[in-house]
Amino acid sequence: MMNSINKLILTTCTILTVSCNSFVRVNGDIAKLKSEAIVIPYDKLVCFEGSKTKPDETVGSILVYIDSSDCSVCSLNNLPYWDHLNKIIHDETGFQLQIIPVFKPAKDYKDALLWHVKRQQNSFDIYVDTLGAFYASNSHLPDNKELHTFLLDKDNNVILVGNPIHNKELQSLYIATAAKYIRLFSGQSMSDRD
Repeated sequence: MMNSINKLILTTCTILTVSCNSFVRVNGDIAKLKSEAIVIPYDKLVCFEGSKTKPDETVGSILVYIDSSDCSVCSLNNLPYWDHLNKIIHDETGFQLQIIPVFKPAKDYKDALLWHVKRQQNSFDIYVDTLGAFYASNSHLPDNKELHTFLLDKDNNVILVGNPIHNKELQSLYIATAAKYIRLFSGQSMSDRD
């Protein structure tokens, strides 16, 4: 009996320790991300132009980095979500964010990804990083792919981290944070949008 209780206590302590260490690691990764601006080496990325013109004045952007460990085709299929999120932000603020998806394919999948991207219909540009330049330019980028989506200010400083596609609370946080940032940047007050 006592042995079972000791095992339960040990298991619980182990789970709590691992959870706390994971939480501390994620917070450290986010702090590291926010310590430097994100560098986007456009001249080293293959660009597939979207159908819409870019916003006249970039007030900020959402950058989505999809590395070789992610399902690139799945991420391509999720791209319409970013238009939807940007529409909500535009309806709130009157401004659009620039959407910047950057794909880093595995070497043996590069040609297949390029083929899929060419056939993709998007309103925004899609970037493919065949040289690994994005990751090389951002040494502060964590390995945790859950932390590869960023809301960036106009100078590419990280404002918010995380992918809101499958998380309604994070989606709401993106919308509220983007709206607040855009209002500060544009000089808009809350009553200006009505």
